[in-house]
Amino acid sequence: MRRGPCSITLDKSFKDNGYQLMNDRDAPIWQNPSYWPVTFASLRSGHRESTDKVQVDTAGGGSAEEQITNHGFD
Repeated sequence: MRRGPCSITLDKSFKDNGYQLMNDRDAPIWQNPSYWPVTFASLRSGHRESTDKVQVDTAGGGSAEEQITNHGFD
């Protein structure tokens, strides 16, 4: 598709103006101040470790075999 010189000039000025329409509403002072574009990365990883038949002390002074589980986020 062939474009005329007028559309090429408009495309160049649109690019030179930072891809803004220059109608005063795309300026930062006209944008909603409650929205501030920001991104946070959350790199949390969960883990769960379990061991069977661990010798543990009981309340009566004896011992018993139980399963010990440890879990959480790093």
